[in-house]
Amino acid sequence: MEFKVVREKVRKISRQLSIENQNHIARDYGSNPKQFWNRVNKVRRCKNNISILEVDGKELVEDKDKAEAFAGYFSSVYIKDDPFVDGDGQFNSWAHSEEMVELTIDHAVVLNKLKSLVICKSAGPDGLHPRVLRETAGSISSQLCYIFRDSLDSGVVVEDWRFGHVIPLHKKGRRTIVSNYRPISLTSVCCKILESIIKDHVMKHLLKIGFFTYRQYGFLPGVSTALQLLSFMDEVTKAYDLRQEVDIIYTDLEKAFDKISRNRLLFKLKRYGIHPKILTWIKNYLVNRHFAVRVSDKLSDSTRVTSGVPQGSVLGPLLFIIYINDLQDVCNNVYLFADDAKIFRNLRCPKDSDTLQEDINHVMEWFEKWHMSVNISKCCLLRIGGNSESVDYMLRDSGGQTYNIPVVDSITDLGVIVDSHLNFKKHILAKTKKAGMLLGIIARNFKHLSEEAFVCLYKSLVRSQLEYAVQVWSPYRMGLIAEIERIQRRATKLVRSCKNLSYVDRLKKLKLPSLAYRRIRADMIMTYKITRGYFLNFNCPALMPCPDQRTRGHSRKLVTGINHRDCRKQFFSNRVVRYWNNLPEEVVDAPDLAAFKALMDDFFSQQKYEI
Repeated sequence: MEFKVVREKVRKISRQLSIENQNHIARDYGSNPKQFWNRVNKVRRCKNNISILEVDGKELVEDKDKAEAFAGYFSSVYIKDDPFVDGDGQFNSWAHSEEMVELTIDHAVVLNKLKSLVICKSAGPDGLHPRVLRETAGSISSQLCYIFRDSLDSGVVVEDWRFGHVIPLHKKGRRTIVSNYRPISLTSVCCKILESIIKDHVMKHLLKIGFFTYRQYGFLPGVSTALQLLSFMDEVTKAYDLRQEVDIIYTDLEKAFDKISRNRLLFKLKRYGIHPKILTWIKNYLVNRHFAVRVSDKLSDSTRVTSGVPQGSVLGPLLFIIYINDLQDVCNNVYLFADDAKIFRNLRCPKDSDTLQEDINHVMEWFEKWHMSVNISKCCLLRIGGNSESVDYMLRDSGGQTYNIPVVDSITDLGVIVDSHLNFKKHILAKTKKAGMLLGIIARNFKHLSEEAFVCLYKSLVRSQLEYAVQVWSPYRMGLIAEIERIQRRATKLVRSCKNLSYVDRLKKLKLPSLAYRRIRADMIMTYKITRGYFLNFNCPALMPCPDQRTRGHSRKLVTGINHRDCRKQFFSNRVVRYWNNLPEEVVDAPDLAAFKALMDDFFSQQKYEI
């Protein structure tokens, strides 16, 4: 009898601890997603280890052999770098009157960088974990500041800072194939702090002088994939509404970061006016780099890196977009997001097809000149409003061989599925399916969530899937609107205290707005940013201000254009007008974004809108 009582007490305590653990993981998902997925994979009995690799018809079982195989594959993409001379004088005239000021590393800056370290990140090869550095920030900031100053002044980059551990991460396909893995580099956290300081200084200068092309949206502050897609689709829907065909060529750069010519990169940095001290440091930072692949607890032999900018570093993305920035000089009709480039043209007459082919040729010549390889098998053509007289386009490789660019009906562009009819039905169905799968993972692995924990997990995992770049693909057909809202209806039923309530009451209890309202809110926030000049240096959707200011309402009213097709009538530029014009003066004139959000939510709640 006593045994049964004790057993029941143990079970009760165990169950309570399990519930507390589930809620803790859910609440901390935003700051530590690793913890969540570790639990899910443990319950699902998923193995993340690399059991067997197949290389040249042999099966590799030992971790050391696997590490060497990965090292051989990852290093095979490097190119042989050669000295570079600007034979055509393209960069001789590129100069700005304003020189880059010398970087002075301040103790306060180093301290702030240490305090802002993300503790769930992994340590580098030196074993210094971000958690240790952050918690000892007050004690070590002065010493680190001295080391950083000495490194920058002398140009010396210590060997440990030029060495990285590479972790193979499975992408897709069979796990036994080496090429189905991407390299994730772990480098010194201390070096990343200095990189961050240098990056901030260089970025501030380049933004000040307006260096970056207005069609580059990758790795730049204040812009995103959503803004790029919104700007691009604004141009495309305009042309489609005028019954013009739009041909879009999507290119794929092969191992773009790994194949950058360092000599060519340093040449560009010098011509672009990067301060000599920083230029010397970057040069020594790039040369004599090595890596070792880690599989379980085994390391491959050290392998030299002969080209590219280091992946997993802080400076790498900035150096890449500097390197690719002048692509705009050879082709104006190109949109960039880091290494993703799409070339497009509105076809108003047959000659426009020839012009687009010339643009493609110029881009391919630029890639060849700057030692960047195009994966021709992954390039494709999307035709918006195509007709029977459409022509084929050709790609020419470095050997002079030509290939037809295949035509596709749809393509995933920066995470959004774009089809030839611009109705985004495929994207919406794909996202609701993904959100449903994630909701199922939550339901199966977290059965005792509190309301607070559920909301945290739902917002981070599920709702984010349904709202990514929503300004681009926001649905207007009732069936698709209901399909999206159905996910949230299903989600709110997972909370035990809400099961017997209506959907509206469940939302009130969990303090969740409807997804329909969330989409309107996202539209209004983007409209506020555009009208208030948040994106001055970038291409933005055209919003037409009302010419007659004598109308009722506020002074920032917008008007719609004359449109014919639904994809244009319901696009962001026209869709936002009704809601924006109904906002009161004090809302649209809010001094900052935070104030605008608060005033807008208050206004819609007073209007008894379904929030």
